[in-house]
Amino acid sequence: MNGSSETTGRVALVFTLWVLVAAGGVRAEPLTVRYHDQAKYREEGLLRFVVEAQEDGSPIEGLDRAVWGLQRGDKAIEATSKVTLFRSVGEATHVLVVLAANSNFLPEAEEVGPDGQPLKRPMVYALDALDTLRTQLGSSWLSIACYNEVSREPEFLKQNGVASKLSAYSLDEVMSACRPAGEDAKGGHARLPTLLQSVVQKWLNGRKPQMLRYVIVVITDGNSDEPVQETWLRTTRNRFSGEIPGWLELYVVGLEDGGDPSNLKALARDGVLRVANAREKLPRVVADLSPLIAGNGVYDVAFTLTDRVTGASVPLVVTAKTGEAVIASAPYTLLGLERKTGWVQVVIVVLGVLVGLLMLLVIIRLIAAAVEARRRREEEAARATARYEGPSRGRLIVRDGPATGTTYHLIEDLTYIGRSPDNHISIPDGSVGKRHASIRIREKTYEIEDLQSTNGVFVNGQRVLKAHLKDGDSIRLGSTEMQFRL
Repeated sequence: MNGSSETTGRVALVFTLWVLVAAGGVRAEPLTVRYHDQAKYREEGLLRFVVEAQEDGSPIEGLDRAVWGLQRGDKAIEATSKVTLFRSVGEATHVLVVLAANSNFLPEAEEVGPDGQPLKRPMVYALDALDTLRTQLGSSWLSIACYNEVSREPEFLKQNGVASKLSAYSLDEVMSACRPAGEDAKGGHARLPTLLQSVVQKWLNGRKPQMLRYVIVVITDGNSDEPVQETWLRTTRNRFSGEIPGWLELYVVGLEDGGDPSNLKALARDGVLRVANAREKLPRVVADLSPLIAGNGVYDVAFTLTDRVTGASVPLVVTAKTGEAVIASAPYTLLGLERKTGWVQVVIVVLGVLVGLLMLLVIIRLIAAAVEARRRREEEAARATARYEGPSRGRLIVRDGPATGTTYHLIEDLTYIGRSPDNHISIPDGSVGKRHASIRIREKTYEIEDLQSTNGVFVNGQRVLKAHLKDGDSIRLGSTEMQFRL
């Protein structure tokens, strides 16, 4: 598309936005969301916004080179954006110009100015203004209609034409098409609200379905035999709430000379009013409005969201960043925002479930192993505490420690003592080494030896590497204290 440019990048503006807001760098809502389309969001994650950028009544141009973003609350949404000048889309805007062809704009008698020179009719200046506007509209569609005091219906000079392909209208053409001749031209004022409502409805009924932006430009003096209510366009605007996609704009160019100022204000209540205080000022007033009417400062922004944003009612803020300046819209609510779960998400979920199940199995096996180890330790302790009925060559009676009250019998010539179940005497004490010490019996002597343990062997309070035991000696291994008895 002509005039389009792509702005691709991660949208990470939260910190920048809030810092600039605090410092006064974000201007208050210069962006207005005019239209949105979420039809492709569920399948493709695509959200489209048509955004109008204005400041002090003038369009903000050049934002097709800005970095555009979306925010939900104080969180920036991760997305890529593609921005296009809306007026470059083609058949996107349709403008209706309604000309007043009454006796004030087309007087029968020639008028003379203060200098004695003949004055041009106001319609001549209105047609100059129309020609200026026509060249500004380019590929937009243009319809032109006129009204007078007598006719019950406005007259279309042109309906549904490309503005750049239309020729300028001469005064004679307008006189012939819009102004009744002779006696029929005499009368009061036009029934202005009724005539405008009629021409607008006919114009909308002949619209092209792809249009989104509809603009009404009324060049008038506001004179009317019928009261002009501020709500005259309200019914038409309501059609844009559901029946007609897009939005409607109204611009009223008023001629103060011979006009009705209060009616002009009422006509423009839901739009923009600019008044020319003299007929020759009409082209200048329309030229000043032309950038707004043509759609300068309107951008078509498509976001492809990486973040998964869903909800029954989701308020989003559209932002545009140029240099250090950030401008934003008011929160714009999207209803029924849903996103289809893609195959990548499905795979991630399935892998997550499998990993969870695997971890659960590992935990179960660890618990089972711990239970089994505890059972074995209890069985070993039970065997150790069971009363020994066989021959005994000496005893170790535990006086202090985890196995207090347990009696261990010395049977073999060489007895190993430690924490491990593989020892002849297994002591359930974590401070006792796996194979802590040994007692060797030679004839009638008993010799205890430290097997390089960490916590050592103490006999009667003295640490020893080897020592002969006598009946009643105290032996300490770790936190376990035993008494040697023959």
